[in-house]
Parts: sequence; C-alpha cells; structure tokens
Amino acid sequence: MVTFFYNLKLITNGTVSEGKVVLVENGFVSDIINQSGFYADKNSINLNGAYLAPGLIDLQIYGCGNSLFGGKPTVAALQEMETCLLQQGTTGFFATIATNT
Repeated sequence: MVTFFYNLKLITNGTVSEGKVVLVENGFVSDIINQSGFYADKNSINLNGAYLAPGLIDLQIYGCGNSLFGGKPTVAALQEMETCLLQQGTTGFFATIATNT
C-alpha cells in the first residue's frame, strides 16, 4: 500500500520545497511528485503545512535521556535511548561505549 503525504514543506538537499507529495511504500519513500492535480484519498495524510525531513542516523552516541550506554549496557538502556532519540528526529543509531585511553 502506498501512503501519500501532502500539504507539506519538504526539506531535501538543504532546500525547502512546497507543492510536493511524498509517496511512501513499504516504509520507504518511493517517489516525490508535484501536488498539482493530486487528489487526496483514504491513504493520504494532510500534514497541514508541517515540515517533513528525512530521518537522521547517529553514527556514534554514548547515551540519551537518562541512559549512558557504556555505564549501563542493557536492552532497557537501548530502549530508553531509542525513545529519546526518536523525539529528536533520529531514526537510527549506533550505541557506543567510551574508552578511557
């Protein structure tokens, strides 16, 4: 199933574009089309002028929220980091343990 996101401000390549529709299929962006001539249906989500940007991946993070992964390397710590990072727009991360050398 394809989901259509429309009425948005799209951030790509350092620019903000309006008048676009973002198509998402199986969890991935499959296309970006012009909104002119687009008709919303039940699989369409109106973002009411909100910004839409790609998710970010943090390649080296020691902790987030109340968790420092190196101090408490548990599944619960990873889950807390995930919750904290998702609120900031980070959709993926690599937890890192600091060294003292």
